[in-house]
Order: sequence, then C-alpha cells, then structure tokens
Amino acid sequence: SLEDYEVRYSFIEKQVLVVIRGLKKFKHLVSNNKIQLLVSHTGVKEFLLSKDLNEKCAGWITRVMEYDIEIKVTKLVCGRGLCEQLASALQEEVNSEKEVVFVLQNNQEEGRDDVPAPCWTQDMVHFLQMGMCPHWMSKAKRRHFRLQAIPYVFIDGVLFKRDINGVLLRCIGTDQVERVLQEFHVEAAGGHFALRVITLKIMKAGYYWPRVFSDCFTWIKRCKSYAFFKGKEKLAALPLHPISVDQPFMQWGLDFIGVINPNSSQGHKWILTATDYFTKWTEAVALKEANESSILDFYEGIVTRFGVPATIISDNALAFIGSKITGWAIKNGTYLSTSSNYYPQGNGQAESTNKNLLKIIRRTLDENQRTWHTKLKMALWADRIMPKRSTGSSPFKLVYGKEAVLPISLELPALELVKQLEMSEFEPMEARYVELIELEETREQALQELEKNQASIKICFDKKARARTFQEGDL
Repeated sequence: SLEDYEVRYSFIEKQVLVVIRGLKKFKHLVSNNKIQLLVSHTGVKEFLLSKDLNEKCAGWITRVMEYDIEIKVTKLVCGRGLCEQLASALQEEVNSEKEVVFVLQNNQEEGRDDVPAPCWTQDMVHFLQMGMCPHWMSKAKRRHFRLQAIPYVFIDGVLFKRDINGVLLRCIGTDQVERVLQEFHVEAAGGHFALRVITLKIMKAGYYWPRVFSDCFTWIKRCKSYAFFKGKEKLAALPLHPISVDQPFMQWGLDFIGVINPNSSQGHKWILTATDYFTKWTEAVALKEANESSILDFYEGIVTRFGVPATIISDNALAFIGSKITGWAIKNGTYLSTSSNYYPQGNGQAESTNKNLLKIIRRTLDENQRTWHTKLKMALWADRIMPKRSTGSSPFKLVYGKEAVLPISLELPALELVKQLEMSEFEPMEARYVELIELEETREQALQELEKNQASIKICFDKKARARTFQEGDL
C-alpha cells in the first residue's frame, strides 16, 4: 500500500517506487546476480537512467546502481504469454551464469479486453515533469510533440490545456471520456442535443481531450433517442422579419404545448412555456386546463421573479386574449402582441422553445410515457445551461453571470471551481462582485452576437423567399 505522500507521486514515480520496493524485498535473490528489468513504459527507463534528478529521486537511483541491472522496454502479455516470455529468458541462461528476470507490469498487457489502453495524457505528463520526449519518437515527431506541449500545464497532479482565450481546460483521461459524455448527453443536464451543442457544453464546462469532436460524434451516432427524434429542418418561403430586443426580461414569448397524448399520471394535458427574447431563459409549467386562471398564475410567477415585461407575444388562442388577461396587461402596462393564425412563425421564439423541450422530454422518457411531467424540470435545466448559437452564451450565464455547477463538476472539478473552493471568507464576495460587473459586458457582447446572428440568418433565409405582389384582376 502507498503512504499519503506517495499517493501524490506521478505515474512514472510510482512505477520506479515499485522497482525499489521489489529490489528491497528480493535482495537475497538479486544481490549477486545479473538482473533483467522488463518495463512497459519508456518513462521508467528514462527516469532510472537520468542524471538530473532531485534529492529524492537521486536516492532511488543510488539504490538501483547497487545492482547489475539491464533495463528493457517491452510490451508484456498476461497468462500463458507472460509465462512463455519468462521461461524463454530463463532457458537462454541454463548453462551460463544466473540471471534474474524482474518484471514490472503496468496493467497494460496485450490480449486482455478488460485492461484499458495507455492514456493519452501519460506522454504529455512525462514530458512536462521530466522534460524528455518518449524515446520511440523520431526527431521530427519530437519537435512536433514539443510544439503540441506548449499550451499544456501540470498543476497539483492534474493536466490542463490553455485554450485560445487563455482559459485552462482540465484534460480528461481515456477512462473518463465515457463518464463525461454520459453526463453531458444522457444525464439530467444532457438533453440529447446535437454535436455542436454537446461539444460546446463540454468546453464551456472546462474539459478537453484531443478527440472530443470525433468522440462526441460517435457517441451521438449511437444514441437511439437522438436519432429517433432528430427530425428535419423546414424553412418557409417568406421573408424573415427578426424581432429585436436589447434588455433581458422585457419581452417574452408564450405558447401552449398540447393537448398532450397520453396525459400525465397527474392528469396534466398541457405545457405552458415562456421564453425571454434576450437571454433565451425558459419557464414552463404542466397544466390540467388551458384557461385564463392558469395563465394569470404563470404571469405572476414571472413578474415576481423577473419583473413586469414590456411586451408579451403569443398566438390568438382564446386563453391568451381573454378579458382577464387583457385587464391584467392594462393594469401592469404590458403590451399584448399576437401572431397571425396563418403565420405562426411570428411567435417563432416560443415555437423554437416548444420544439427543444419536446425533444428533450421524448429522449429522456422511459417505457411509462405518462411520467413526462416529471421530466419537465430537468428538461428546463438542460435547456438553460445549453449555450445558444444566437447569443454565444447559455441563458444561465446571461441571467446569473456564471455557468451552472454540474454534478460532474464536483466529481472532476475544473480549475475555476477549484479556485472558488479554496477562497477565504471574504474572497467569494469580491469575486461575485466582479462577476456582476462582468455580466453587463457579457450581455452587451450577447446583444451584438444576437444582432449579427439575426442579420446572417435573414440573408440566408431570404435567399429562398420570393416577394409576391398582387394587383387588381390577378387570379
């Protein structure tokens, strides 16, 4: 077993420690014999042959130099293959001096499906700690490897990569990739979104590995829920008229989803949704009846949390334009805008929200489809933490000024969360004050991104639109 301080050793140091302990334990066998040390990682050999080491490592090397050791890097095999390799080595020395074959295994044997392949981070960590490239690399590959290692840093036993914005992303090992993909695609915060959304969520959360895009693509390709509910994009042949808004929570789009079949186990038939046009923040509630009283309760929940909206956009459903709703709007100074029955895209923000929520709920439902009302809160959470293409940020960040803390963030903490956990008593207050100041700049950038995105979409959308004019006598 390892002591507390030994647990913090690097991968290579732990391997060398095994050699030192093995020599000490079998000293009565190896003292007067030639030793052949078989290791499965080149870093162990380079470590044992290095001359520029600290005091601790120099003591280890001194112990190794007491013996006649020949170090060989080899790929080890398990079971019968390992026995044959040892037997072959011993057979060669039957009529000569004794030779002890000391094997250091790294659980990287070939021929075993349950043993993971070497992690991609091992060579990078070894280079950052030892300053040496793997011996098997050619001169050109070593130069390329050194250039690749520039953005990488090794902090407190964790490998990070600095992105183009200077943010340190935690490097995920091969054995942790599936756990991260499961969290960001399948679990409560996942939502079974497409490739661009999943990769963006992973990077925003502070994680990285070299094959992040290809692994996400392969994972999504195997996802039955995503493939079944992916659907097709449809564009109407009409000119696009984007709705502009420059402040959060001043303009909301409302719509009903329903009647939903089957009803929930609690008798819910409808979902009432509301989306802020600026931050893309979404509110939703399951309802048994689509009436004015339910809508008024929903309005009051929005007002008490986000303030009175200047404009509410909805369709021409009777529940949205009844006397109670109209009276409430006049009392609070809210303008009610309705879209035409012939052009529901006029309330396109609400329609887009409905589509996203339905996709998430369908992909997360189990065999009992009447439990859809229990998935609504998690579907909202998945949508709120998803970075939106139109703003470049997630609704959660545009509302609160920081990204949400996910369950995996506590299991594999990124650098920002580690800094927050290590803050003193008053530092969190100062950090939060800075975040709130930065939030104004973030919202300004989101507004610029929103306007740019709307202009780009209008250009592409209008290419397929045909302006039609009608004159008297036309048929």
